[in-house]
Amino acid sequence: TLQQAINNYPGEALTGVMPGIALAELWQMMANVEGLLRLISVLVMLASILGLATMLLASIRERYPEVSLFRSIGVSSHALLLSIEAEAILIAISGTVLGLCFTAVGAWLSQPWLSQNYGLYISANPLSGNMMIFICALMIATALVALIPAIKLYRAAKNPLR
Repeated sequence: TLQQAINNYPGEALTGVMPGIALAELWQMMANVEGLLRLISVLVMLASILGLATMLLASIRERYPEVSLFRSIGVSSHALLLSIEAEAILIAISGTVLGLCFTAVGAWLSQPWLSQNYGLYISANPLSGNMMIFICALMIATALVALIPAIKLYRAAKNPLR
């Protein structure tokens, strides 16, 4: 009733705002923005995984002489498949570690400025529960997508006449 009385006050052009409702609307809007940012990060992750698969497929053509050499010294086709999988996972792990380090350093360096100028506190620890789920999904997706070039190399190693 107080808000209604302030809004209808004829002596001044006043507007009554209820902080609880205004903050609830703000957090709802921020939740929508956060969801959009998560969607963008998933799309970036998918694009990078497909880029990794493309890079591995392109590099396999250049590796056929190496594969022939490895096969001639007795390396099994399974070992070649596992080496491609390991390479893809190592690339994903190194990219993830570098990204987390840059994020932590960026948050740590910007904390004083953000808190002083905007009153925002950002944690310098980028490893949250959701981030761990995202990283696990990234590693599983990398391993699955890397199977495409790994199986191609496996088949080439099994049948060297291709």
